[in-house]
Amino acid sequence: MAVSTGRFGQTTRAAVFALVFLLHLGAGHVRAQEASATSPGEAGAGYVVRFQGIEGELRDLLQQVSVAADKSNEALVSRGIIARRIREDKQLFKTALTSRGYMGGVVEANLDTESAPPVLTYTVDTGPPFMLSGISYEVAEGLEGDTVLPDAGELGLDVGARFNAVPVVAASGKVVSWLSRRGYPFPKVSKPRVLADFEKHTVRAVYTVTPGPKADFGETTIQGLESVDEGFVRAYIPWKQGQQFDRTEFDTYYNRLSELNLFSTIRVDPVSELDDQGRVPVTVEVKERKHRTVRAGLGYSTDKGPQARVGWEHRNLLGGGEKFEARIRASAVESDATVNYIDPRFLGKELAFALDASFKKSDTDAYKAETYETGFLIQKKVAEHLTVGAGPRFRHGDILEDESRPFDNQRVFDLVSLVFRASWDDRDSVLDPTRGRKIDLRIEPFFEIGDSKMSSPFFLQTELSATSYLRLLESPRLVLAGRAAAGASWGATREELPAVLRYYPGGGGSVRGYGYQLAGPVSGETPLGGAAYAEFSGELRAMVTEKFGIVPFIDAGYAFADPLDLQGELLFGAGLGIRYHTSFGPLRADVAVPLNRRKGVDDPVQFYISIGQAF
Repeated sequence: MAVSTGRFGQTTRAAVFALVFLLHLGAGHVRAQEASATSPGEAGAGYVVRFQGIEGELRDLLQQVSVAADKSNEALVSRGIIARRIREDKQLFKTALTSRGYMGGVVEANLDTESAPPVLTYTVDTGPPFMLSGISYEVAEGLEGDTVLPDAGELGLDVGARFNAVPVVAASGKVVSWLSRRGYPFPKVSKPRVLADFEKHTVRAVYTVTPGPKADFGETTIQGLESVDEGFVRAYIPWKQGQQFDRTEFDTYYNRLSELNLFSTIRVDPVSELDDQGRVPVTVEVKERKHRTVRAGLGYSTDKGPQARVGWEHRNLLGGGEKFEARIRASAVESDATVNYIDPRFLGKELAFALDASFKKSDTDAYKAETYETGFLIQKKVAEHLTVGAGPRFRHGDILEDESRPFDNQRVFDLVSLVFRASWDDRDSVLDPTRGRKIDLRIEPFFEIGDSKMSSPFFLQTELSATSYLRLLESPRLVLAGRAAAGASWGATREELPAVLRYYPGGGGSVRGYGYQLAGPVSGETPLGGAAYAEFSGELRAMVTEKFGIVPFIDAGYAFADPLDLQGELLFGAGLGIRYHTSFGPLRADVAVPLNRRKGVDDPVQFYISIGQAF
C-alpha cells in the first residue's frame, strides 16, 4: 500500500509517503512487550528508551516497532550503534504514525549519556489526524455493467473517522469476496493507494480492481473417495451447473460435508481456467477418515455412584453416510442399552431418517422399573441452524415398585406417541462451547393402549430447553454459560402418570447439590416427582492455565404436582468445578452444596466427575 500525492478541489499541497509495513504494523504484535513508557533496559544493562507526547495504543505501537527499544538490554553499546538505531526507528515511526492517520508526525530523539544507564527519549509530535474522506476504484476491463462495487460502509470503513491502515488494507480482500459472490471466480484487487490532502487533512483510498471473466458453474469433479459413494457426496452440492458462480456456495458445501464426520480433509476450489463453454469447473478433494469408533468412559457422582459407558459407531455403514451406533451405560441406579441408525438422505431426499431402540432398567429411590422403547424420526434441516422432525414412538413399561404409590406396584403400560421436535443449534462446539446457543422444543401427544389407569388414555407432554454461551474474554478465556429448561404434562395428573414419565429434577445433569431425582417434593426420603418442572443453571468458565480451568456455578429447579398450580419453591444449589481440557473435550469435577438443605433428605455435599461440560 502506498500514500500518493493527490489534488482534491483546491488542494495546493500534497506529499508522498511509502507505507511499507502497514499490514505488519496492523497486527500490533511485532515484538510483544509490556505496555510501558520505558523499555526493558530500565531494569538491566544497556540503556533506557522513553516516549513523550503520546500515550496508549499509539505509544505501544511505536515501542513494538522500535529497534532501539528491542535491543536496549544489550551491554557495551556504542553511541554510533545507538545513533544508527535512532535513524532506523525514525523511519519505522514515520510509517507507524502514517498507518494510524498522522501523516505529518515528527519524532525527535535525545540521548542522555550522563544518566546511568543512559536514557534515549523520543519526543513525538503527531500533528493533526487525517480523516478518511472516501474511497474510489480504478477498474480494468471485464466488469459487467450490472455489477456495482461496494461503498465504504459496506467494506466496514468509517468515512469521517481518523484514517487507520488496517481496515483500509483489509478492505481489498472484502472487495475480492464481494466480486466472487457475484459471478467472478478470479477477481484481483491490489493493495490500495492512499491520496493525502495536507490542506484539508484528509485521505482517500483508491483500489485497483481486475475482476476477470464473469462465469457460471461448470462441471464438478470429486477426487479421493474410497468407500463413500460418489452419488451420496454429490447430493450435498448446493449449486447447479449453469448457475452463476458464487464462492459462498463452497463454504456451504464444505460445512455440509464436515457435518457428516466422514472426511479428515475437504478442499473445494475452482479450476484456474474456464472450460470451452466459458464456465468454471470445480474440483472437490476429500480424504476419508476412519469410519469406525469405539468409545468408553467412566464417571462418578455421590448420588449415582460409579458410572461406566461403552459404545461402538460406524459412520458409513452402507456407503452412503449411514450411521449405526450401539452403546451401553451402567450405574448403581440406572442401566440402559441403545441402538441407533441414521440415514442422512432418506429416500434420496434432503431428509434424515433416525431409528432407535432401547432397554432401560431403573432402581432409584422413586421407583424400580424396566422399560422398552422404540421409534423413528424423520428430520429436515430447514435453515442453517434449524432442524425440525416428527415421528412415532412406542413404549412398554413395567413399574416393579413405585415407592410413592405402592398400590401401583407391578403396573404395566403400553404407550404410543407422536413426537414433534424443533432444534436450533449455532454453538461453536458440542463438548466445550464458548459461543452460540442451543434451543430444543419437544411436543409429544400420548395414547395408552389397553386398560388405562388414567382418567383419559390421552395426554400431552411439552418440553423446552435452552442453553446459551457468551465469551467475555478471549485471553484468558472467560465464558458465561446459562441453561433453562421446563416441561409439563397435560391431561394426566402426577398420580396418574407412570412413574418413568414423571419429572424428577436433581443430580449432576440437572440441579447440582441435590441427590438424583431429589430437587422436588418428597415423602420422607422418597421423591414424588411432578407433572411439571423448571430448571435453571449459570456458570462462569474461566481458564487459569492452558489446560486447567475453574467454574463457579449455581443451579435451581423444582418438580411441581400440577402445571397449572406451581406450588413449591425452587431449590438452589451452588458449587465450584475444575476442568482439565483434553483433545477430546474437558474432564469435569464438580463439588456442590444444597442452599435449601432439607433435614433428613439432602446430603451436605455432592461430587460429580465426568467428561464434557455440565451443559
